[in-house]
Amino acid sequence: MTEIHPWNVLSKVPYADHIEKKGNLSYISWASGWSMVKERYPEATFHKHLFDQENGCKLPFMKDDQGNTYVAVSVAIATEEITEVFPVTDFKNKSIKNPSSQDVSNALQRALAKCFAYFGLGIHLYTNEDIPSEDNDSTPSERVIKNAGSEMSISDMHKTFCDNAIEYIETIDNIPDLTHYFNSEIKDRLPLIDEEAKEQGNRLKQSISKRKEYLTKAEDIPFD
Repeated sequence: MTEIHPWNVLSKVPYADHIEKKGNLSYISWASGWSMVKERYPEATFHKHLFDQENGCKLPFMKDDQGNTYVAVSVAIATEEITEVFPVTDFKNKSIKNPSSQDVSNALQRALAKCFAYFGLGIHLYTNEDIPSEDNDSTPSERVIKNAGSEMSISDMHKTFCDNAIEYIETIDNIPDLTHYFNSEIKDRLPLIDEEAKEQGNRLKQSISKRKEYLTKAEDIPFD
């Protein structure tokens, strides 16, 4: 008998009630994700990697030549193991060169949640596909997800994302960071945004264009 791969199980798990928000990012907490994994795979395990430090001790992070910090987490489900190397970042998703213990802990939890996504659980939050729900006959605009204690439609979720993104774009002070933010957080969402929140999507595109124009001109200004 052929064993069912974890992807075919976990990618179909309804998790809309477990979605949380941080700024303009949606995610499943590590605790919720781990609970859903263990319910289906009791033998599943995870491992937080330790790295040798210059003083001879071991800590759960490593640094590159530029001082950027990373953590690594491995998750084993059934016969497969996946390891995620994850940067330690602040609330704006920018790398932290001298992170606190809490920053490292947060990065470990995010890396763990991303490992779950590689197995299928929550992958839709990264690919912007429809979120699995108990009611598979409903359309995206009809479905409602629970978000931070309130109910929010898929359309409203996209509108909120646009509003938060526009606000954040105004704080970006260079072209490389603007380009990175667009490619990593916005680009793949645009088709669904155009479908579910077209007006806000147009405002978001205009905000990106205006900020790019402003920053391009700013870079031409000589400084003493």
